[in-house]
Amino acid sequence: MIIAVPAWGERYVKLFLGPVLRTHKAALEVLKRDFLDTIKVRYVVQTDHPIAVAKALKDYELTLVPAPTVQNQLNPMRAMATAHAHAIELAKKNERVILLNADLMVSIEAFAAIERQFRNGKRAIVIAGTRTLPGMFGPPGPLKSRDLHAWSMRRPHPITTSCYWGTGKCHLPWGMYFHENGSTILRAFHLHPLAVVKDRELKFDGTIDMDLVDNYKHSEIHVVTDCDEMAMVEMSPKEKMLGDNPWPIDICQVIAWALRGARPMHWWNFRYRICVTGDPDSVKTDLAVAEEVLRLCPYAEALAA
Repeated sequence: MIIAVPAWGERYVKLFLGPVLRTHKAALEVLKRDFLDTIKVRYVVQTDHPIAVAKALKDYELTLVPAPTVQNQLNPMRAMATAHAHAIELAKKNERVILLNADLMVSIEAFAAIERQFRNGKRAIVIAGTRTLPGMFGPPGPLKSRDLHAWSMRRPHPITTSCYWGTGKCHLPWGMYFHENGSTILRAFHLHPLAVVKDRELKFDGTIDMDLVDNYKHSEIHVVTDCDEMAMVEMSPKEKMLGDNPWPIDICQVIAWALRGARPMHWWNFRYRICVTGDPDSVKTDLAVAEEVLRLCPYAEALAA
């Protein structure tokens, strides 16, 4: 199993080697407990702080990759895509590849849950990562899935609150959070391919959330919808913004954006009700919204089972 992490720049390396790596190590302990050391783990880290990374990961097999050039770092999305593509290239036939970033924390069940899905026949794991404010020290420690979700929603990043249905004004409605009766459901076009099995040639354009999972059949993909199964959250600085409209998100805006910018797999993602907090049965608002949006989906394959 490869764990791939692009981590360059002082801020991101510090984040990775601090709160993020603590969650990795806790999740790796659960993986070891559940699968009795049958899985060999190795890290592939692209970084400009190789000595610090090597010291922090001294207990694991490690491949260090030089950080992108300063010019390439000006396009961080492209640089991360290149880093993930390189890690996939390094993977052996049928090896699992977990695709993370330096600011992505995982719940303690995450790696074991990924392996369990792969042993049940899935070949790609897709997950939502709620964007949250990091705070001074991150969360209080490695957390179970439901608790990590809840922590992220107690500290929502402005990009997250801009996607709240009814109040958010995000001009890029990649996803919408529906709050009702103390629970939260997410409907999202863009989800993160958390892990894949390299059992075929894996090509993608842009970042991995654009079309990496297009290499797999729907039946081979597991979308994480249960807030108790596993969790991933993204810690972002407050100043990172996408920009808002003067008006709240509505169905027309969602449809207009999706018809212009969503690929078939993104529409397929939107079919799923992702429980972030609470009880999914207590949220109803998203059902009518999703029905209206999906009614205008131009891709028959996205609506197939």
